[in-house]
Amino acid sequence: YREAIQNISEAEKILEAWAAVDPGNTSAQYQLTTAYRSRGIVHSYNKDRRKAIADFGRAVSIHRELSSKDPGNKVYLYLRGELLSRIGNLYQELGEEAAAR
Repeated sequence: YREAIQNISEAEKILEAWAAVDPGNTSAQYQLTTAYRSRGIVHSYNKDRRKAIADFGRAVSIHRELSSKDPGNKVYLYLRGELLSRIGNLYQELGEEAAAR
């Protein structure tokens, strides 16, 4: 898991720089969410639920922003919902039912 997390973190740095250089570029922001989602999945496999929740949450925030910029794009809504479900399941596994809801 460590190597996968390191590789994804390197990709994250590149994607964050791309998104920062051109904040209006929704493609760069969207690609950044893939790094957060991917790393969250690896953290989930590694049973590091808190870190997975944090990464999924970062992607959710970006998808929320992207949806406000392009309300007609259903992909952002779908992916945000998928990530929120993952977060809810992880909170459930931690026994934090209120947070899961």
